[in-house]
Amino acid sequence: RASLNAVLSLNTASERPVKTLAISTRALREALMPQSWLVAVDSVKAALRRIDGTGGAFWKSGLPLTVDIQGGYEEFLGEVIGVITRFGAVGADIEDSTLVRGEDNGWTTRELIDAETQASVIRAAIKGAAESNLELPDFVVNARCDVFRPDLADPWCGASDAAVLAEAVRRGRMYLEFGATTVTYAGGPGRGLRREEIEVLVRDLGGMVGVRLGDGEDALTTRELAEIGVARIDVGDSIYQIAMNAAKEATARILGGGRLKA
Repeated sequence: RASLNAVLSLNTASERPVKTLAISTRALREALMPQSWLVAVDSVKAALRRIDGTGGAFWKSGLPLTVDIQGGYEEFLGEVIGVITRFGAVGADIEDSTLVRGEDNGWTTRELIDAETQASVIRAAIKGAAESNLELPDFVVNARCDVFRPDLADPWCGASDAAVLAEAVRRGRMYLEFGATTVTYAGGPGRGLRREEIEVLVRDLGGMVGVRLGDGEDALTTRELAEIGVARIDVGDSIYQIAMNAAKEATARILGGGRLKA
């Protein structure tokens, strides 16, 4: 909730740079259960309520809200769509990879979901929102395509760059055909998207492309991404991570005999 209020404070009576709000899976996890990589379907409502607060920050902001619903929650998709739309969401992020439990019952492997299966989830989410009590015919789905992630299980972890890019285009076209508004791509830890890859995606998907903003020294800026023609820029939980790292560094300075500010 603190980060939500911090972002909303950028909007003043004379200037409103913040146009939309988005809640990541990380935000849902941190609201209730930071020890888990996944948020159970019955925890989504409680997490949203805690982030929203008693004052109803989502509604008061008057801004469109989207919520990350991971891979779509399978048979609970309709229930989750109902939960987030009642909190004011007009869209959802749905990803096409999932964590798989290892022999020690921990989350050890990330695998891509079958493209046709994921496309059906996208269509079902849009249909569910349109048929809900709130009747949202323009419900937005941002389909996250994780084929560029370096931590995927075989066969993609060892595939050539050309093969990965071709699969990214194939999946993107399918997701758009099944109703997604945009398709967002991220390179994952240590692997940002390259300019030439983004240019191909923008060209082949008619510009309906989102890109995760990189944090490396040579990462493309928001201005550069806009000039290439992307429709959406995703920051994931990066702002949260920056804030936590700043708190850690300040504490280390204080404990080490330094000043409050560097």
